[in-house]
Amino acid sequence: MPVNNILLSQLNHISNLAYVYLQNTILAVDRTTGQPLQGVKVSEYKRIYNNTQRIYENKLQKTHITDQQGKVVFNSSKENNSHSISLSYKNDFLNLDDQIYLYRYDDYRKDTDFKRIFFFTDRSIYRPGQTVYFKGIAITSQHQTNENKIISNYATTIRLVNPNNQTVQTISVKTNEYGTFSGKFSIPENQLNGSYHIENANNEGSIYFNVEEYKRPKFEVTFEPIKEEYKYGQTVELNGKAMMFSGVSLSNATVNYEIKKQNIRWRYFWWYPRGNDNQNSILGEVKTNDKGEFTIKIDLKKDETLEGIQIDNYEVNASVTDLN
Repeated sequence: MPVNNILLSQLNHISNLAYVYLQNTILAVDRTTGQPLQGVKVSEYKRIYNNTQRIYENKLQKTHITDQQGKVVFNSSKENNSHSISLSYKNDFLNLDDQIYLYRYDDYRKDTDFKRIFFFTDRSIYRPGQTVYFKGIAITSQHQTNENKIISNYATTIRLVNPNNQTVQTISVKTNEYGTFSGKFSIPENQLNGSYHIENANNEGSIYFNVEEYKRPKFEVTFEPIKEEYKYGQTVELNGKAMMFSGVSLSNATVNYEIKKQNIRWRYFWWYPRGNDNQNSILGEVKTNDKGEFTIKIDLKKDETLEGIQIDNYEVNASVTDLN
């Protein structure tokens, strides 16, 4: 009988651009180095209803160019609303269909600071009875200057909340000179499992994690990163490896995989309809070699029934079972 089953999923979006959005400000960075990028074109779109065709359309509102710090600051809106953006730089572009929220800053709020707490836990999943170790950092943001500063000597109450939104435990903390604090909670046994979260009493921040009855895995499966660029007509070879945590290779193990292909050109070019963007999955099976290595091949084929630009997203799910 199988003693372990691991599901591995890898979703690839090929771009070297990335961005961070905070308080009406976009920071464009190099995804590899993390360095800010000057000269990135940021296009701002708004979703507007077309009464004639009775559909929503993304209409270009403005274009911006990032400064020396890689930043673009959006003007304060007369009302709170969401926009979508796309980034382009040289021959690279990025459009994840994300929505950014543009806030209205009224005069009475210009001199008002607001606090936020960012939480971090040692893990994302726990078993009942285990201890959750967490840390936090408190930051204040000033609307008028758009500056962020740490908050030292800030006292607050932190609580552990179960899936029914009931407070299980509380502790009091106080930030140090660097604006950070830490603590721990013991997850109760014989109670609800599911999505728990940690928050502070003033609702200035939270973090979610799962509590489940699970068996500790005995091996892990990893994919090597894709380092090359591919075109239609070529074959992508995804190389993976299954290893016991003891360092022993998982040889002659069965790898069942599923390849899902999706047409996502509508994410980048609003005039293409979103319908019929899913295609059938491809199922397959390979074996690991003596070193625990395996290869999944993907043939990049165009859809001959579609006209115009084609942009496809491939998602690969691999399930490895150890029968030893």
